[in-house]
Amino acid sequence: MTARASASTATRRLAADRLVLLVLLGLAAILRLPNLEARGSFDADQGRTMLVLEAWLREGSIPLLGPPASIGGVHHGVLSYYLLAPGVAIGGLDPTPAVAVVTLAGIASVGIVWFLARAIGGPAAGLIAGLLFAVSATEVGRSTSLWNPNVVPLGAGLAATAAWQAWSRGQPAWWLAAGAGAAVALHGHLLSVVVVFPLAALAIADLARRRGERRRAAIALLGAGAIVVASYVPLLVHELGTDFAETRAFLTLATEGTGDRPSIWTVTVVALRVGSWSLVGLLTRAPELAVTVTAGLAVGVAWLAVGGGRTGAALFEGGSRSDRGRPLRADGRVTEGHRAAVVPEESQPDPRTARAEGSSVEAGETPRRGPADPSETPPEPGWAVRRTAVRWLAAVLVTTVLGLALVAPSLATVVEALPVDQYHAAADPIVVVLAGVVLGVLWTDARRATGRSRRRLVARLGEGGVFVVVAGLGLWNLATQPPWVAPDGGWPAVRAAAERVDAALPADRSILLRSLPTFTAPDAYTFALHAVGRTALGPEAASTSEPPPARGPVALVVVCDDRFRPVTGAGCGGPAEGRWLAGTSWRLHERFVAAPERVLSIYVPEPEAAAPSTARPCVDWKPKAAPLRWTSSLPEDWRFAARSV
Repeated sequence: MTARASASTATRRLAADRLVLLVLLGLAAILRLPNLEARGSFDADQGRTMLVLEAWLREGSIPLLGPPASIGGVHHGVLSYYLLAPGVAIGGLDPTPAVAVVTLAGIASVGIVWFLARAIGGPAAGLIAGLLFAVSATEVGRSTSLWNPNVVPLGAGLAATAAWQAWSRGQPAWWLAAGAGAAVALHGHLLSVVVVFPLAALAIADLARRRGERRRAAIALLGAGAIVVASYVPLLVHELGTDFAETRAFLTLATEGTGDRPSIWTVTVVALRVGSWSLVGLLTRAPELAVTVTAGLAVGVAWLAVGGGRTGAALFEGGSRSDRGRPLRADGRVTEGHRAAVVPEESQPDPRTARAEGSSVEAGETPRRGPADPSETPPEPGWAVRRTAVRWLAAVLVTTVLGLALVAPSLATVVEALPVDQYHAAADPIVVVLAGVVLGVLWTDARRATGRSRRRLVARLGEGGVFVVVAGLGLWNLATQPPWVAPDGGWPAVRAAAERVDAALPADRSILLRSLPTFTAPDAYTFALHAVGRTALGPEAASTSEPPPARGPVALVVVCDDRFRPVTGAGCGGPAEGRWLAGTSWRLHERFVAAPERVLSIYVPEPEAAAPSTARPCVDWKPKAAPLRWTSSLPEDWRFAARSV
């Protein structure tokens, strides 16, 4: 193949890649962008986020700590607030632009997953991984909700992609992007730290294998570390002003632990949740499918990790069978950082036309097909490079599973109303990348099969099997997409409830908010009342369990969540609220249903109490999905699980 023909082929491949990426991003946008205002739930976590950003917008109070974690008094990173700040600057007290920032991060994650799978397994792997991530029902739901862990896949995917580019291309500058991605993931959720160790291991191995370029690599790695450290400067400012309160809380938590010891069952359930979440959803909704998909993925990864699929590795760039044993890249460019590189055959000039095309290769001279210096080490063949990538990504997943089983054993108890799958958000894009690589290699091998008719028949069956698996997973996720309106009505329902409270009380009356059970928080309605122009104040701490005193021109709004009836021991709409307020001088003024299984009760001091109105829905929407119900009993450590980390 002449150099001109090779350049033409490379141009066609680049155009095809751009088209595939554009289609995948368009599909991801179609599934995520419509009706953002009501797509995601708007509860305590979302309200708390908007309250912090409101204080920044109105009062200039720059946050130094991120959202609080569920236990130990520790906090996640503050970077998630900074990423959402442009949306709040645009939308003010309307959370929709802030949600759009998360949505754009989710769409970008689709492109990152495509890029990494394409770099490891070829065009088919990239297409399959990008398609599965674009239509994933859980990823669509994650991309339409305002929550700090929802930016983790973007950061983790960027870190893994950049780290692999630094290793495979031999370009240390990619480690800077890996550091930025790691910072986003770490700030999004504390437990993202489990993926830092495999990243660090690859960085150390990359530095160790270099000889003449160690200085460049070391500078790049130091720069990556500096990016991560710089992202925690706000935390340092906070610590210096609070006598290192966050550090002391973290050390106390690390010393005391969760009190639970992991078991084989814990590891198994965590592995199933990690392996199936982005592909088929929550484990308990389709347990047989989840087990099948996770087991199939494990077998496929093991097959590639021992060197399977060698034919596809030699051919995925469009070369011939004589290309086996050449580097993974076949675009004619010499990879930097390797001590030797073999120029692929299709990129070499034809000796017969070398002079005519201005090549420096003399007619009749054979181009170099390997290292000229015997002391140079030839590069690994394509399948071996891919094997290294698969082994490394598999190590990321194994580290995640074992780490979560150790520090978050509550994952072994699946309670549908208490989401904890954000714990493994950093591993989710890795799972889909590996799934795409496994299926892509199987597809490529089947397409390239030649020889006897029996072998071709087996290859055709394998090709059809890959198509059935990809189509089945895609259709499953399309059929289980999140509803266009969240079960709780999202932000419109919360805003409508705040407007009703505003209309029920005099304009000069301050409002106190509390929630039942008391370990939850009424932050969603606190923020909504601020958005409609009312002075409203929630509890100083989520652990506040006593009713406030009934005195002065104030009103008390109690937000009761009936999903926690097993905890409160009484139903919302009267019994639970009456038990909590027994012995006080608060009297009911009005009560209404704000959302499915969520009742708002307005109380005023006794002398001003009026006859209560009949409870009725406050908005005319109807949820398109059944309200959340308990799928199993609360775990023993419900106080830990009930508040999402």
